[in-house]
Amino acid sequence: MFDLLHEPLPRHRDSFFLRKGGGVLIVSEASLKNEYEEIQKKLLFLYEQRQETLEVAKQAVLEAIKQKDLEKQGALEAEGVSGMERRDFSTAACMGCGDDESEDGVFLFPLCQEAHHHACLECLDGVAKDKQELICPICREEGDSFGMYEYKKATGQSEEGLSALITHYKTPDSFSVTQDLPNETLLLTEKTTVTLSNIEMSAKLFFVLLEKTKVTLGERFSIAWYVDSEDCIRDHGMAREMPFYLRG
Repeated sequence: MFDLLHEPLPRHRDSFFLRKGGGVLIVSEASLKNEYEEIQKKLLFLYEQRQETLEVAKQAVLEAIKQKDLEKQGALEAEGVSGMERRDFSTAACMGCGDDESEDGVFLFPLCQEAHHHACLECLDGVAKDKQELICPICREEGDSFGMYEYKKATGQSEEGLSALITHYKTPDSFSVTQDLPNETLLLTEKTTVTLSNIEMSAKLFFVLLEKTKVTLGERFSIAWYVDSEDCIRDHGMAREMPFYLRG
């Protein structure tokens, strides 16, 4: 899966070299754009699916609280006591940031089964990323971690869906770098033998390939300083001034 938020490695014509986990991805600009847009659509779907799952759990809790309040009210009225105040959840706010659902895009989820406190998805995502938890302070001693439990369950389902989005790329055993890069997307890994010969390559790309793959040097190979506005691969005979020569 592509991540356009990360700085790409050098570009050659209409192709990019991108870091990806334990390897280097060679991908055309058109493929990069198409897959990025498709993944964003799927991520939005998974986010909405997670919120729908949490909404079901949230409504079940609020309905249970409402039912208990009705039962208490009935018992009090039977004893001649009236005027029991019902809880109003319309004014609930996030325990972490203070946002409420009157703000666009804010979704609150109860942290305990009594809904004493709520948290928004952004704050829940934040504490989960830091491997922390948001627990209702009133119910902490009772061990009620309903909110985090339901959040993690829903998020786990989303992550399973997210893993299905990751494309499995072709990973060749060997690859010769030339000016004419393939149209298909390739993933060069530590198991890929990358041959460099009869070309000049930017230092930035060379050292990444050296780190991520098995580089083999052929004849007439040189390294030049990386220039952002220029292609990162050139014919060896077109070397810029003061290249570094590596002999195979």
